[in-house]
Amino acid sequence: MGDYVPVPIRRLPAVGRELTPEARYWRKFKPVVTLKHLATPTTIALSSSSPHQFAVNASMHVTIYDLPSCREARTLNCFKSPVHSLAFRRDGLLLGAGDDVGDVHLLQPTKRTALAIMKGGHTRAVHALAWAGDSTQHLASGADDGQIVVWDVGARAVRTRLAGHTDRIRALSGYEAESALLASCGHDHTARLWDARSGKAVMTLQHAHPVEAVLVLPGGALVATAAGNGVHVWDLVAGGRAVASSANHAKTVMALCLTADRRSLLSAGLDGQLKVYDVGDFNVQASTRLGAPCLAAILTPADTHLLTAHSDTSVVVRRRGVGASAGAAGGDGALLGLPASTGVTPGAAERLAGFGGVPGAVVPPRARSEQHLGTNPGTYRYFLRGGRHLPCLLYTSDAADEEDS
Repeated sequence: MGDYVPVPIRRLPAVGRELTPEARYWRKFKPVVTLKHLATPTTIALSSSSPHQFAVNASMHVTIYDLPSCREARTLNCFKSPVHSLAFRRDGLLLGAGDDVGDVHLLQPTKRTALAIMKGGHTRAVHALAWAGDSTQHLASGADDGQIVVWDVGARAVRTRLAGHTDRIRALSGYEAESALLASCGHDHTARLWDARSGKAVMTLQHAHPVEAVLVLPGGALVATAAGNGVHVWDLVAGGRAVASSANHAKTVMALCLTADRRSLLSAGLDGQLKVYDVGDFNVQASTRLGAPCLAAILTPADTHLLTAHSDTSVVVRRRGVGASAGAAGGDGALLGLPASTGVTPGAAERLAGFGGVPGAVVPPRARSEQHLGTNPGTYRYFLRGGRHLPCLLYTSDAADEEDS
């Protein structure tokens, strides 16, 4: 019997798939900074007016950051229970926060204390907040008790109560041109369209899975919902007919948002994927890996930054144009101080300090000396300043010589 001779396997070169212009555009979003928190952030609220600040919740803390520096502007610690939802008013001067006991807090981003606390609307945790259309006086909240409450911010009282959901409410979305209309979704497998003037649901959209996100598309005729691992689009003018449905995610979709030109719809889920759909035909145009399971995602008004909250207690800020190609072309990468060559040099890292650090770096906490050594006006050591209680950072050898003399 002859010896066995293995048959050589001819390996063919891999066929490269040509990227579409849309896919190349979304691949330009590169991580600029990773913001670590003490607890898992579940929501991100972005101010649509300049300066564009964004707020992140983490247990009983709400942190406000500046853009594009991504530096911490203020931490709000005035809560006695975990915060689950946040919503900026259109003018950016007021921030709504819903906590675990059913209270809704009104906050000013420039102050550390609550402007007002609206009680009596809910009996369980508030997981959804939305300002009613272009109104600056009406704030809608949805809670685990299945109730939707529209608050009169000026009177600090309940204006309208909407009842119809039989399970927890997870998201709210208002109409831009009509403050009386509101869309909601929850774990009762439904999304509902409400008329706050009558206090009744004018349309109910049935799903096969709990609905985690709802978004009213431009014009108000279409509504997008996220249920299970799918994204669904409904035509309200046609009586709530489903016009598109896709299941491109491997796990539950948690967030929906629109681009600035309103031509693309983004979805992010627990599979760590970001999908981009064309609003015209609702086909997937691009897909991006986010890494950890995503709980919230939002785009800045000019589509320059993509903010995502993940289950590993991090918030990742991605900026469009960060990279060698953008830096060589003099685009957004050049604005960040990135060199034309691949990699980040020490000189570029110094220039990136104003933008929160080098791409992918974790922002370190503030130095202990800044918080506890007497230079912070909110500390007890600062209160005892003067005489021999000089701040440690200002206590130099010259000051010591003056005291000895």
